[in-house]
Amino acid sequence: MAAQGDTRLEADVVFLSPPWGPKYKVGEAFDPDEHLVPSGAAIFETSISQPCFKESTAPRLIYYLPINTVREPLHGWSRESGLSLLYERCQLHSDGSMRPVKSEHLVLTFFKHRKSHPRV
Repeated sequence: MAAQGDTRLEADVVFLSPPWGPKYKVGEAFDPDEHLVPSGAAIFETSISQPCFKESTAPRLIYYLPINTVREPLHGWSRESGLSLLYERCQLHSDGSMRPVKSEHLVLTFFKHRKSHPRV
């Protein structure tokens, strides 16, 4: 909990679920840089540049996209940002929970590895 008067926030997780529009159902591949407005890369870069994400000791960014998302741009975002990338197939349920299943949704987790702290 932040001290009184301290207005800084630290994010544990940033969750992104931009509107995909109808194009994710058309064709075989969903390219987040072509089909999202603003582009998937712009959304990603804006999110990781926010102080609440950059200054966190172990930030994670969750990006919720269709399963037919083209993977190459995602690997590029990971390389350029220095964040690790984890793919999971999940289904979002009406109660707000996400469970791993074979589904049409892809949950991407970009994360920084925790730095080991010296023992005191």
